[in-house]
Amino acid sequence: MTKYSKTLKIKVVQDYLTSPLGYKLIARKYGIKSNSLVVSWAQRYKAFGPKRLDVLSPKKTFDGSFKMNVLKWMKTNKASYPKTALHFNISNIGTI
Repeated sequence: MTKYSKTLKIKVVQDYLTSPLGYKLIARKYGIKSNSLVVSWAQRYKAFGPKRLDVLSPKKTFDGSFKMNVLKWMKTNKASYPKTALHFNISNIGTI
C-alpha cells in the first residue's frame, strides 16, 4: 500500500500551483512529512500531466541496461538527481 494516493497528490499539486502558499506550508497543510515531495509532484505534473502521479509499483525493478542509460544521461547532461528522476520517471531519487 502506498502512503499517498494519486487523488491526494493531484489535490496537493493543484493547491500548490494556485495558492500563494509555498511548498512548506502546503506540505504542512496536508500532513506531508517531506516538503520536497510537493515540489517533485508539481514538477512531474507540470512536465507530464496527472498520469505521472500514478502510484508506481513498489516491486518495480530496473535492469542493468536501464541503470547504465540513466547514469550516462545524467553525466552527459550534467543533470541533478531530481532532474534525472523526472526525465526517467523514477519516483524516488534515492533509487538513482
